[in-house]
Amino acid sequence: MIALLRRKVTIAAACAGIMACTASCTDDNLGGNRQEADRLYFGVSVADKWGSGTATRSSESHRSARCEARLFDDSNLWLLTSTEAGIDSTVFLKSGVQTRGTTVSTSSFYSSFGVYAYVYDKDATWSTATSVAPYINNVSVSETDDIWYPSTTYFWPGSDYKMAFFGYAPNDGNSNLTIDCPGSSLTYTVAGEVKDQKDLVLASATDVDGNKKETLDLTFKHILTAVKVKAASGFPGTITKVELQNVYGSGTYVSLTDASNTSLTKTWDYTDADGNTVAGTSGEVMSYSVAIDSYSGTSADTDGTTEVLGDGNGTTFFMIPQTLGTDAKLVVTLSDNSTLEASLSGKVWPEGYTVTYIVSTSSIVEEPIFEVTAPTSFTYLGGTNSYSVLSYVKQVRNETDESQVAVSWTAEFVEGDEVSGYTVIERPDWITSFVTSGEGSTEAVSYDAGVGAQEGVMSDPNATLRKTASINTTYNPYNLSNSQGASMVENTANCYIINAPGTYSLPLVYGNAIKDGSDNKAAYVSTASTSSGRILTPFVNHLDRGITDPYIYNNKDGNGHSCISPWQYNHVIQRS
Repeated sequence: MIALLRRKVTIAAACAGIMACTASCTDDNLGGNRQEADRLYFGVSVADKWGSGTATRSSESHRSARCEARLFDDSNLWLLTSTEAGIDSTVFLKSGVQTRGTTVSTSSFYSSFGVYAYVYDKDATWSTATSVAPYINNVSVSETDDIWYPSTTYFWPGSDYKMAFFGYAPNDGNSNLTIDCPGSSLTYTVAGEVKDQKDLVLASATDVDGNKKETLDLTFKHILTAVKVKAASGFPGTITKVELQNVYGSGTYVSLTDASNTSLTKTWDYTDADGNTVAGTSGEVMSYSVAIDSYSGTSADTDGTTEVLGDGNGTTFFMIPQTLGTDAKLVVTLSDNSTLEASLSGKVWPEGYTVTYIVSTSSIVEEPIFEVTAPTSFTYLGGTNSYSVLSYVKQVRNETDESQVAVSWTAEFVEGDEVSGYTVIERPDWITSFVTSGEGSTEAVSYDAGVGAQEGVMSDPNATLRKTASINTTYNPYNLSNSQGASMVENTANCYIINAPGTYSLPLVYGNAIKDGSDNKAAYVSTASTSSGRILTPFVNHLDRGITDPYIYNNKDGNGHSCISPWQYNHVIQRS
């Protein structure tokens, strides 16, 4: 089953002083000769509000979601507020890179990210290492065929080391962000224009084996707060501008690692409403506004889901996480130049959350809660494992009156991918039992899912060959170097594949040294530079003598001893 749940920057030139660096990391002291298999490269994913692990949405996260309602000043209109864990990647199935006012997801990630890397002793940890050396210093990483390669080639340093990696995006040279150094802090200033505000994401991986020699997956986390505005049906007027007044516009992310130095934390410092610096770092109080195309609430959905500001039109505010000061306000301007003002004093914009303001004539806030905890993994033997479903709507009236109403749910089976989308299918035969609907509940309800045992399939390729008509007779061998089996040599190879019984022949040629009927000298004479002394020019034969001709017998002392043809399936060796 697939659960289909939709759910900037200039870098300081050096990172001196944040850690003791007693070694230089060059090819000379990290391993010498390198092969392509030793090359260091990355995989990228983005953690969104659905979290990770078996649950499709974190129980702790949705428990901390908050809804409230308050009247606009001198008005009978309501401002409904929903604060939900995670920055919802609503563009999850969109193709292309997001460039302005929209959240990024795995499938809409930036075209590049910046990375730092450090090495330290294999017996230490990131939190205990006393000798740490820079290995990659703010290098741009971009994607080719789903693999993310640094702009400069780096190799895994070897089993004598562990590594720590820190990545950030966007990596576009925007001066609004300055990284002091991974393990220390970054300072960020929100762009004045909403179209220039970006979804800032960071990733870290520590205590990585220096001899990993495979893709290093980096999971990026949203570290700002997304602020969106919606309008409920029947809103009396046309909205022309939305403004956030007197909010903190810059801050410092105090530490890129937690107390154990293993992952990113969420400590932001800023200036409080009285001008006092919180935790030693100053931040500037700013106001942000965006003029929008005329929007009337009369055509909006009744649940207030039509966005005035948000990913749909590239106008999501990406703000510093903060506790708002006494002067903080949301101001909505209408087409007749009248304004609606609501105080945001004391309200919290948590890191990695989405705060949605809904302008409404009603004081009811509804938040759907839907959580699926997947069954544990099945083995090929199949069996029965349980999964759970939590489904209800939280309703808040007049700020404090809260109720919970169970909501029925249904499940469906789909196939497809993130790029081309998903198609609904019938339940696969290998899923022997699965509950596809429920009445919903305010507490998680457990259900069973059954999977049938998987049986291996064996086939005998020799039997298939024997049933195939013979391709020729013993007295007319089929020449494998010719596309029609004729006697003329067209193209030779290191390996030939047959799919029918018969008698075959092949010329005694070094690998692919004949191409299109002519000598393919590049197959046995290298054109690479020989300055390193590691290139054979030409390649040599079994007597350690240079190959001068494609045909084995045309080389000096080219008398062969025997011809051996290995038969891959049953390992029979034929000699002639």
